[in-house]
Amino acid sequence: MSIQEEHRQTALSEEALLGLVRLLKALSFYPSGHTSLRNAVQEAQKGFDAVLDGGDPLVLTVRRKELRLSEDLPVGPNHPALAKLASLLFDRRVQTLTFLPGLCDRDLLSLANGLRLDPALVQQRGGFPAVLDEDGIASIAVNETDISALLRRREEMESAESGGSQEEFEQEPSPVEEEQPAADPLDPLDLLDRLGSEDSDYRFRQDLEALLAFIREHLDEAHRDKILETFDVLLARSAEEERPSRREEILRALRELATPEVLHFFVQSLLAAIGDDALQKRILRILLFYRKEAVASLMEHLASENDQNRRRICLKALARLAKTDALPVLLAYLEDERWSLVLDTVALLGHLRIVEATAHLRKTTGHPDIRVRRESIRALTRIGGDEALHLLLDTLQGSDTALKLQALLSLGALRNPAAAPTLIRLIQTPDRWMKELEIRKGAIKALGEIGSPEAIPLLLKILRERRLWQRKRVDELRAAAASALGGIASDEVAAALKGATEDSSPLVARAAVQALKNFRKDVHDPDNR
Repeated sequence: MSIQEEHRQTALSEEALLGLVRLLKALSFYPSGHTSLRNAVQEAQKGFDAVLDGGDPLVLTVRRKELRLSEDLPVGPNHPALAKLASLLFDRRVQTLTFLPGLCDRDLLSLANGLRLDPALVQQRGGFPAVLDEDGIASIAVNETDISALLRRREEMESAESGGSQEEFEQEPSPVEEEQPAADPLDPLDLLDRLGSEDSDYRFRQDLEALLAFIREHLDEAHRDKILETFDVLLARSAEEERPSRREEILRALRELATPEVLHFFVQSLLAAIGDDALQKRILRILLFYRKEAVASLMEHLASENDQNRRRICLKALARLAKTDALPVLLAYLEDERWSLVLDTVALLGHLRIVEATAHLRKTTGHPDIRVRRESIRALTRIGGDEALHLLLDTLQGSDTALKLQALLSLGALRNPAAAPTLIRLIQTPDRWMKELEIRKGAIKALGEIGSPEAIPLLLKILRERRLWQRKRVDELRAAAASALGGIASDEVAAALKGATEDSSPLVARAAVQALKNFRKDVHDPDNR
């Protein structure tokens, strides 16, 4: 072959393969018989007819991201669409792809449908050659380089077809020739009935494509009930279908519907179903199938929603959806520029008590908005665990007084003895002018709620302290220590509290009396704390 002929053959092959790429795209949008799909098939076939016009087959070698006419003759080496087509073939273990003269539209369409199957399903069905054989393809061959054998095989298949009855032949009509009425002929419920009784795999796939097209084109309230019923049936069939190939086809179809438009439709329907629990549960079952995509859609709706009832529905749905593999989607919103959405995300993580989220809350404890910082502390408290404890203790090293006070309340609520040493050091930090009075009182209260015997010596020391300078503030600390000691049962503590009931400071005396009441209650009921 001359250089000029090589260039011509390469250009024609590139155009034919791009026609196949366009056909693949058309299959994603249009049902069987749609004018645009028919046009895509016809245009693709014209491209291959031009390549095969000389009577020689087109043999392509498949690389991971490249198609070649020969070892040193790539087809469209810089074209992204052809690189993607090569990847589709390579993933399905196609090493060579041969197109024979006389290529028919039906074979070309079957090839495109086969390329849309999941690679794992292709292997389950015996590999890509077996997939093409199932559809009776005669003019395309995979991983077969003996051209004479291919031609003999095609003659045998054509001979067998011509020997069949007219009825058998008409069971697999060409989608190019099969016209659909122009005015919305599709009823998804009729198509669903046909799916359940269809013997032909070819027609089964075409009916599925018609269902997808109907759903995409009718995402509105008027068609909501039919769309919901379609999804109900498809989800049930995806679990109950006994034939693995058809089950995978249904799952593929459902995955193709994971688009922003479809998810928006279901979330809007969910939020509009206020007071209709049955409808909400029905929609939620569908959203559970699209867990990650549904979480993203719900979060975006939450960000723009002001109605409290609709927000509650959103949060309730997120609580159901975000517990497992959708967590990464949720965590991404911690980086969002909208503080309100970060706040909702933090609150949700706390509500779900997801331990894996703890480390990610470190950054939100330093968020510019105080509301987010406070919610982060609450979330850490709900989640609990050693990592949450360390994050709360780290917060005590900051300069945000309000956040430190909230962290102290949380440490008390966690009642983890591991926090006691840090709290003791915080209380012992010199503070001559009592500028950190509230922080020290908060730390004393947390020690009392933890109830660690390790804190007794320090608390008794504070209770017995006397000072003329800053007396009122010192008495506040002493009263806090008395209250904290009421949660730690020991003879030494009981004696000290009894003596403090007659303290010269009414504040301290009242705190000691109340602490003794709590103390006696704990003695009689050690678990009552």
